[in-house]
Amino acid sequence: FPDILIHSRNKGFMQHDGFSWCVERNRFVRAERTDLGEFIRRTIADWLSKMDDDTRRAFVNDLFGLIESTEADTLQEISLRKLESAERMISSAFGLPEEEQQKLFYTIIELLRSGRDKAMELLLEILSRELNEDTQDATDA
Repeated sequence: FPDILIHSRNKGFMQHDGFSWCVERNRFVRAERTDLGEFIRRTIADWLSKMDDDTRRAFVNDLFGLIESTEADTLQEISLRKLESAERMISSAFGLPEEEQQKLFYTIIELLRSGRDKAMELLLEILSRELNEDTQDATDA
């Protein structure tokens, strides 16, 4: 399926809230992917490609357990109580059995590595694009 991006009134993760999506008449307002959005898309795709199904399943279960530990009913509540939510999630993570902790932290480290790699890749593409535009402007002048 092709990605279809919808313009949202929210920013960051909260733009996934369907009630924040912009509508004109009877259609969603389409949006263009930003460089940051492309970075996130590539990072997550790379990270997921390195995990087997069991590792993904365990990570998702642990992640939802950490989110539940905040006792928030919505993501907005977590966002409004960032520090308290973070403290509860960290405490919950360190309360996991040692083997689960190690798997969780390893998976997070792999996400950070994918982010590092994709950041460098995207930065080089942006610089190359800028250089090509500058060269084209100089040629046109």
